[in-house]
Amino acid sequence: MLRINQRLLVRSLRDAQYQYLKSTALRFLSSSTQSNVETTPRRSGRLFELNKEYTGKLAQPDGKANIESLYSEFKNDLDKISEFSNGRQGMAPKYGRSRSLSFINRLFLSITNAKNTSSLDPYVVLEQLSKYNLIGPAQYEMILKYYLLVKDAPKDVISLWVKYLEQFTTSNENLMAYTTIAYLKLPDMNEPDCSMLQQILQTERFHTDIPFGRIISIVEQNEVLKRDQELSNRFAYLLNLYATQNKTWFINQLDICYTESRLRSFYNIYSAQRDINNCDIEIITKFMEQFNKLNANSSFPMQVFNEYKDKLNDADGFKLKLGLLDIVSKYPAPSKIQKLQRLLAVWNSYLKPEFGKVGIDASLAYASLIKALNTSGNIEELQNIWEKEIPTEYKNNQVVFEAFLLAIIRRTKITYSQIQNRIDATKFGKLKSVDLAEAIALKIFNENPNDSKVFDDFYQQNSLDSFGSNTSILALKTYGDYIYKTKTDDETYVIANDVRSKVLKLKPQISTQSWKQEVNLILEKFIDIAPSIIPVRVLFEQRGIYQLNFTLQKKILFSEFRKPDGDVQNAEKIFEELMKTDNNKVSQPMRINSPQLMGTMIKGLCQVIGRTHDVSLYPELSKYLEMLPGLEVHMSINWMEQVLRTIRMVFRSGSTKTIPKELLEFSEFIIEKLPAIDPDFNYQFRNDDIAMFKKIGAKSFSKLKSTST
Repeated sequence: MLRINQRLLVRSLRDAQYQYLKSTALRFLSSSTQSNVETTPRRSGRLFELNKEYTGKLAQPDGKANIESLYSEFKNDLDKISEFSNGRQGMAPKYGRSRSLSFINRLFLSITNAKNTSSLDPYVVLEQLSKYNLIGPAQYEMILKYYLLVKDAPKDVISLWVKYLEQFTTSNENLMAYTTIAYLKLPDMNEPDCSMLQQILQTERFHTDIPFGRIISIVEQNEVLKRDQELSNRFAYLLNLYATQNKTWFINQLDICYTESRLRSFYNIYSAQRDINNCDIEIITKFMEQFNKLNANSSFPMQVFNEYKDKLNDADGFKLKLGLLDIVSKYPAPSKIQKLQRLLAVWNSYLKPEFGKVGIDASLAYASLIKALNTSGNIEELQNIWEKEIPTEYKNNQVVFEAFLLAIIRRTKITYSQIQNRIDATKFGKLKSVDLAEAIALKIFNENPNDSKVFDDFYQQNSLDSFGSNTSILALKTYGDYIYKTKTDDETYVIANDVRSKVLKLKPQISTQSWKQEVNLILEKFIDIAPSIIPVRVLFEQRGIYQLNFTLQKKILFSEFRKPDGDVQNAEKIFEELMKTDNNKVSQPMRINSPQLMGTMIKGLCQVIGRTHDVSLYPELSKYLEMLPGLEVHMSINWMEQVLRTIRMVFRSGSTKTIPKELLEFSEFIIEKLPAIDPDFNYQFRNDDIAMFKKIGAKSFSKLKSTST
C-alpha cells in the first residue's frame, strides 16, 4: 500500500511548479513506515485507568503548566503496558478501539492551541502515539488545523494528509477540506488543478468529491481565511472549474443547501470569476429556483434575473425567463388573482414574443406556464387556457401533457383509473416526468393501502428502475415498501436500513461516506413525499437502529408543523428530545445546533398560524422567543420577518370583526418585551408595519424605529 500511494503522489506532482512538495511528502511517507501498527481490536483495563488518572492530572490548576512532564510520564507508562502486553519490548500494543481517550484529546487540544507555550511538538507527539495505535482522525484534524491556521504551513498539511492515508482506509471530509485549503494556499501557484487535487485527496479511491460545502464552512468561521483574497480567488476558480466538469454534481449541491446564507456563499463564489457572457444557464436558473425555495420573499432571484437577462443569447435568455415564471408563481401575493396577473404579465411580456425564434422550444414554455398556474393555485384559469389557448400540437406533446396531468392530479379529485385512462389514450408509453410518477404512485398508495400489486405493476410498466439512483424514485420505492411491508412482515421494517440496502445494491463499490450521504438525501425526500406524519415519526423512533444526521432530525421536527396531521405539541417533544441536557446545561453540540433548531420551531409555528389563523398559538410563539437567552441564541432578521408576516396575514384576513386579544398581546410582546430578551437585536420596522400595530391597538407602537419604506 505504501508504494502504491507513493507512486500516486509522485505522479500528482509531476508538474514542475509542484516539485517542491515531493521531498516533504516523501519524508513523511518514509517516517510512516516506522510507525506501522497492528489494529486488532483489544481493550486494556490498565490503559483506561491511565487515561482516567492523567485526565484528572491535566484538569488540575497546574496541569497545563506541567503538560510536558505529564506527557512524559504517560508515555513511560504506555511503554510498560507495551512490554507487558507483548512479552517483549518494541512491539505496539493492540489498542485499535482506544483512539478516543480523553487525555489524548485534551493533550492535542492544548498543544495545537495558538496560545500554547509548551515545548511539545504536535507532530512528534502524533508520531510517538501512532506507535501505540492511539491516534485517530480527530487527532489528525487538530494537527492539520494547527499547521494550517497557526503555523501557516500548507506543505506540512498535505504531507500529514498523505501520512493519514497510509494509516487509515477511510476518507474524512474535514481532513479533505483542510487539505484542499492547504493546497489552495501553496505559494507560487498559477491556477488550481482539479485533477491534481483529486489525486492528492484520492477521491476516486474513496468514491467521493471535493468537499466544497465543508470548505465554505471552515473559511467562513475563520477570520484569517476569510480575509485571504488570494485564497478566495483560487477557491472561486476551483469551484467554477469543478462545476463545469461536474455540472450534475454541482446542481445536486445546490439542492442540499438548506440555508439562504450557504446558498448565497455558493453563488458569490461561483459568480466571482464567472464571465457573465459565458455562463451555464441551467446553473443560473437553479440558483434562482433554490433561493426562492428557501425563502419565497427573497429578492435575490430577481437580482440574479436582472443581472443576466440582457447578456444572454436568445435560447439561454428564454430559459432564464422560464425560470422567472416559476419564481413569480411562488412569490407571495395577497390573492391568487394577483399572482395570476403577475404570471400573465411575464408570459405576455417575456415569453410569448420569443415564439418562432431559432432555438426556442415553445413546448417548454407551455409546460412551464401550466406548472406556474398550478403552483399559484389558479387551476380554473389553467383548465381554461388548456382548452382554449394551447394549440393541439402542444397538447399532444408529452412534456406539456404530463405537466397538465400533474396539475390535475394535485388540484382535483381524480382517481388512479381515470389517470391511467388519460395516459393510455395518448400512446406516449413510459412516463418521462419523475414528479408525475411520484404523484401517481401516491394516488395508488392512497387507494390501495393493503395490496402492492397495483403499485408493482405501475412501477414495472413505466420501468422506474431505469431512473437508476434517482433520489425521488428510490424514496418513492421506499415509501411503497413502508406501506406494504409493515403490513405483511413479522419483523419491524426499518426504513433507513432498507434505503441503505437499495443504495448498496445499485452501487456496491461506493464508500461508506458516500453511501451515507445518498441514504440521507433519499430519507429527506422520503420525508417530503410522505403525505402523513406517521411514517416520519416512525423514522424518528427508529433513530436508535440507524443514526440520523442533524439535517434529517431538523426536517423531521419541521414536518410536525408542515404535515396536515402534524402536531405542535409533538414538535415540542421532539425539540426537547433533541435538546436533551446534562445537569440542566445544554451540551456543546446542541449549543452549536440550537439556533437552527430554534429557527425551525419559530418558522414552523409561524407557518401553522399563517395557514390556520389560529391566534391561540401566539402565546406558544412568545414562549419560543423567551427561550432564546437560555439557549444563548440571538434573534435574527429572518425570524422577525416571519413573525411579522404571520401578524400581517392574521390581521388582514378579516376572519373576525374585532382584533383578537391574543394578536394584541403578541403585538405588545414584540414591541415591549423582545428588545429586553435580546438587547443586541436592533430591527427597523417598515412604516406600514408600524401603522398596522397602531390599528391593532398596540399602545407602545410609537416606540418602534422605522425605515422609510
